[in-house]
Amino acid sequence: MPLPSPHHRARLAALSAVFGDDELRDAFALDGGLVLQRVFGSPRDSDDVDLNHVEPYPHGAGPDARARLLRTIGRIRARLPLTGRAFGLLDATVEVERWSDRLATVYAWVVYRSEEDVRGRLELQATLCEPICRPVRARIDGVEVLAQSLEDVVAAKLKTLLQQADRGKVRHADVYDLWFGIEGASLVIRPEDVRPCLLDKMALWPELGPATAERFRQRSVVTFAEQGHRKLRAEQPDLEIPPFDAVWRRVLAFVDAMDLPAA
Repeated sequence: MPLPSPHHRARLAALSAVFGDDELRDAFALDGGLVLQRVFGSPRDSDDVDLNHVEPYPHGAGPDARARLLRTIGRIRARLPLTGRAFGLLDATVEVERWSDRLATVYAWVVYRSEEDVRGRLELQATLCEPICRPVRARIDGVEVLAQSLEDVVAAKLKTLLQQADRGKVRHADVYDLWFGIEGASLVIRPEDVRPCLLDKMALWPELGPATAERFRQRSVVTFAEQGHRKLRAEQPDLEIPPFDAVWRRVLAFVDAMDLPAA
């Protein structure tokens, strides 16, 4: 079996640093596209390591949140030289790029040098303000992680569809990830199990308003979703994904089956 690329070995070293740590292994869950790809089998490439605190802080939590994130980054940085060597890295550390006190999030890089003298970096993000619903234990190339459940992935993507229209920001992967979670994954999820996950997430963002089936039919939400779908197809033309209209009909059918509160 060929050796994984230095970049993937750096990713595994970062995961091992987090989920091999006594304080972090149960406090944070891996989320995002990497979970869909490496745990649930999505063909969409995903590169960065996104961590989410299982028990959320309110966004805008201030000094307490930053202190928690500083401690988290410090513990990962302390373990990376050891876990990096286990995955064939000569050097590995974490460098903080920026903070968001409003989102209680740190954006950082894992900077590494491999035994082949390949140098690189990968994104690492740790967030405190997003609840994780039903986390699951999984393995990624032998590294045990605590990960988002598929129900939580779908709930997070539904919330983001409403959020990106509110923020005026197109996220290219969300519609595909949502479609894959509903239709493409080998694990079948039920709308009634996603419903409480979505409502819990929305409750922490009151400025987004309520989650209703009608909101997913608003023109702004549909427009941003379609733009993201188009952008992903341009970036990854080999990725098999149905036309937007077919994808969106499936999303709306799933949303309707969730029996969300009335407006």
